[in-house]
Amino acid sequence: MHIIAGISLKYAKMLLLGLGKLLALSTNIDQPNQVLPRDVDTLISRLISEPRTQAYVCCPKCFSLYTYDPDKPVSLPEKCYFKRTATSDSCGTHLVSKKPKSKKSQPVRLFLYHEFQDWIAGLYARPDIEDLLDKDILKSHEGEETWDVHDSPELRQFLGPENDPQRPFLRRPGNEGRLVFSLNMDGFNPLMNKESGKKISVGAIYLVCLNLPPAIRYDIENVFLVGVIPGPHEPSKEEINHVLRPLVDDLLILWSHGYFLTSTTKYPHGRLIRGAVIPLICDLPAARQMSGFSSHNSRNFCSFCALTLDDIDDFDYQHWPSRSLAEHQRLAQEWKDATSERDRDKLYEENGVRWSELLRLPYWDPTRFVMIDSMHGFFLRMFQRHCRQIWGMSVDIEDSDYPSLSQDKNRPTEEAMEEAHKILRWGGERALTSLKTPVLRELARSTDCLPYGGRAKKLVKKLLAYVCVDRQRC
Repeated sequence: MHIIAGISLKYAKMLLLGLGKLLALSTNIDQPNQVLPRDVDTLISRLISEPRTQAYVCCPKCFSLYTYDPDKPVSLPEKCYFKRTATSDSCGTHLVSKKPKSKKSQPVRLFLYHEFQDWIAGLYARPDIEDLLDKDILKSHEGEETWDVHDSPELRQFLGPENDPQRPFLRRPGNEGRLVFSLNMDGFNPLMNKESGKKISVGAIYLVCLNLPPAIRYDIENVFLVGVIPGPHEPSKEEINHVLRPLVDDLLILWSHGYFLTSTTKYPHGRLIRGAVIPLICDLPAARQMSGFSSHNSRNFCSFCALTLDDIDDFDYQHWPSRSLAEHQRLAQEWKDATSERDRDKLYEENGVRWSELLRLPYWDPTRFVMIDSMHGFFLRMFQRHCRQIWGMSVDIEDSDYPSLSQDKNRPTEEAMEEAHKILRWGGERALTSLKTPVLRELARSTDCLPYGGRAKKLVKKLLAYVCVDRQRC
C-alpha cells in the first residue's frame, strides 16, 4: 500500500500492526512479529533490493565531490580545497557541520551516485528485457524512412571499440551485449513552479537505453537515474564536470573493458556487456553546459557550425563552416591547460569552447552528438513564439503585415522614423550609431531588401553599405 497506493509510512505501519493482530486471532501464532516485522522499512528492505549507491560530499559552492564513508567520517576534510586553476585560490567552503551539543560532524550536502554496473545487472536480471536488449535494431526499419533513433546514420555508422573497430557497434559479436544510451539532464523546482516563493533548482541526470522499443523506453523502471544534483542553486558552467566525473569513469569501463555478468536468463554461464553514450538530449542551456559549448546568445552561438553572432542572419546553409572534433578538442584542452581564470575567460569568450568531462570518452563527438531537444525547442518555445509573436496569431496583437514589429513595445514613433530617414540619407556612421536598435530595424525593413534582424552594430554596417550603393547609382 505504501509503494502502490502511496499511503504514508505512518499509516502503513498502522496497517502492518493491524495485519499482525488479525494473524494472531486467526492462527495459533502467539507472536505475529516473528512473521511480520513491526517496521515498514524493515519489510520493504526484505522484499525490495535497494540500489547500490556511492555517497559523495558535494561542496555547496563549487560542487566538488569528496568520497564519503559514514563509518569513517574522520577522513573527510572540513573545507573544500578545489582550485579552478593552478593560480586560483582554494574554494574554502565548509563541507561539514556540527549540530549543537553533538560531537559528530555531518556533511553539509550529499550527492548519491547510482552505481552503473549494479543497474545494468538488475536490467539483465529481468527475463522479459534481455530478449529486447539483444534484438538487432539495425534491421528494424531498413530503408529511407526514419521511424526511430535506430534509423539515424550516427547510430548505424557508429563503430565498435579498439578491439573491434571495423564492425558497427550495434552488431554484437557472439553472446556479447551491446547497449546504447542517451544522456539527459534537466532541472526542476522541488517547491513547484510558482510565481511567488523561493526559487530553488534541483537537477537530475539520467540515461535512457535506446535498445529498448519506444513503448517501454521511458518507463520509470527502465530509466537509469544517475543522481540528483542537490540544490538550492544549480552548477554554473564547468561546475557540472564534478558531478559528471563518476558517470564518465563508469562509461570508460563499459566501453573499453565492459561489465561481465556472471549469469543471466539466456546465458547462465555469464556474458560480457559493453555500452556507449551517444546523443546528449537536454534543453539548450543544459546541453551547452554538459558539452562545453558557450550559450546560445554568445558570440559563438551554434554548436554545429562556426558562424558568429554577426552572421546569424546568414541563411546560406551550404556555406556554413562546420565544426570539427579535432579543433573542438584542441580548444577545450587549451582552455583546461590555462593557468588563470582570466586566461580561461578570454579563451571562452573568443572560441566559445571549454573543457567537458564527456571529452574523456574516446568516441564522444560534441559537434555531432548534441541533439536539438524537440520538446523544449519546438513545442514549448518556437511554435508558441512563431504563432503568437511572429505570425501575429493572438488576440492581444493588432492585425498587421508585420506582426513581429507591430506588437513591439519599443516600436518607434513616426516622428522618430522621419528623423531616422534623414540621418540615413545625409548622416554618417556616427549619427546612425546613435539611433536605437528598434529604429535601425525599422529602417532596414523599410528598404525592402535588407534583413532587419541582429544587433545594432551589424544593422549600422548594412545600412551604410546600402546607402553607399544607392549613392553610386545616383
